[in-house]
Amino acid sequence: MGHDDVTLFERRLDPVKPHLSDSRMIHFAFGQSNEGRRNFFLTQYVLAPIVVIESQGPQTVIYVVPNYDTEVDRSSDIGCTTYEHSDGTKILDFHNGIKIAYLPENGLQ
Repeated sequence: MGHDDVTLFERRLDPVKPHLSDSRMIHFAFGQSNEGRRNFFLTQYVLAPIVVIESQGPQTVIYVVPNYDTEVDRSSDIGCTTYEHSDGTKILDFHNGIKIAYLPENGLQ
């Protein structure tokens, strides 16, 4: 498998995809820096046909940490850790610079 930027990014999102199987549209966070913009477009590409948007609305939000070290060997996948907040938000941390938040019905505040 290649070591180009797109392939490395696809590998980061591999463990995330099964958790988005019911989503048609998700909100992307961290899109303001140059790296954030790049990650936004890569996320759109890798998650297609899921629609990835920057505006608020969808109850599912994906967070991609800019400048995450993708060159580190991540062969020992530890899965994800789930956090539930008192406001009803559920966060999945994949320990690879990517998190998913499932927001309660009232959405982003």
